[in-house]
Amino acid sequence: CQEPAHSAPCGPRHVDTPCAQQLFSFLFDCAMTTPFDPASLSMTEIIRLQTVLSQELTRRFERKAALAFTDVVDSTRYFAQFGDEAGRRLQQLHLDLLEKAIDGDGRIVDTAGDGAFISFPSAMAAVGAMVALQQKVSQENLNRPRQHQLSVRIGMHWGQVLTDGQQVTGDAVNQCARISSSALPAQIRLSGDMFAQLAMGQRQRCRPLGHVPLRGVARDVELLELRWRDPARFPTHLAVHETGERIAL
Repeated sequence: CQEPAHSAPCGPRHVDTPCAQQLFSFLFDCAMTTPFDPASLSMTEIIRLQTVLSQELTRRFERKAALAFTDVVDSTRYFAQFGDEAGRRLQQLHLDLLEKAIDGDGRIVDTAGDGAFISFPSAMAAVGAMVALQQKVSQENLNRPRQHQLSVRIGMHWGQVLTDGQQVTGDAVNQCARISSSALPAQIRLSGDMFAQLAMGQRQRCRPLGHVPLRGVARDVELLELRWRDPARFPTHLAVHETGERIAL
């Protein structure tokens, strides 16, 4: 590959270079001196430039991340029944408890109405934070009338995202949102990819749900439920002594 002649003016012209990296360098130098005119590029140069930019995007911003979506259950009904002020207080309670549960281990990427999107560097940190959130919600509800109690559904997923430290985007984000939408009140659901990242102790708290239909996904997706309640206080099975049968609760 030969470098373009940098001594020539950087106006509209054809750049005859077989090397995409040198083309990118040449265009960068031009951009520093004159306005960049994409109309001056040939089809081959545009394709080469797209390849370089795509590789740079992947190298700098593509990461694996643990993702979580939380959603306040029946918030629309609550707003209609108790008014905007009470509804907004319930939303704020959700966000306040979420921030306490995360405690620096993750980052709230976005909040929209009655939900929140959170990103974590590890699956174990994400699971710990979401279990803590449900436990804090449960504790808070002890002091609230039943009709004003907070209920949160949670979906979790592990996957590839594009992130610049602020925005987090990608198909994995959409998948996580769909998992959250499928969860029952006070339930934590997670994907098989998320389950594979967990330590044995956390895996033992998960119950397979089989293949579950998700909105916008052609095929059913294998999901699991993470049991977050203390098994000493909330048993998961009932044992029949006479027959030895174990009945799931």
